[in-house]
Amino acid sequence: MIGLKAGQAFSSHCDNNDAEDAALLEVIRMDDTDIRIIKTINSLSPKSFISPVRVDELLRLNETELGNRLMALKRSGHIDILTSDYVSSTTLSNSISKVCLTELGRQSLKEKKEDVATPAE
Repeated sequence: MIGLKAGQAFSSHCDNNDAEDAALLEVIRMDDTDIRIIKTINSLSPKSFISPVRVDELLRLNETELGNRLMALKRSGHIDILTSDYVSSTTLSNSISKVCLTELGRQSLKEKKEDVATPAE
């Protein structure tokens, strides 16, 4: 199965129709960094919006890389984001001011835990 990496241009692939968009969303593969981002958001606040700066304080990623990955996770439906017209100390340089896990993001964490708990044969 092929997959798109986080940060890779996804929107250019989603211009056809809803059925193709859904199929593309299913093949997105998250890497370890994406899983760490989702886990960090979940540990800080599993159901409320939080500042992406708080996420970055724990992960210590390049701010641009974090912003790109958050946008990719938004497009894949794993998180919701809020943007702001005004950059502040709690906003990333790409205007992302708040992030929150979606039900799909929480479900992905549960599936990853089940995958780890069940050894492959």
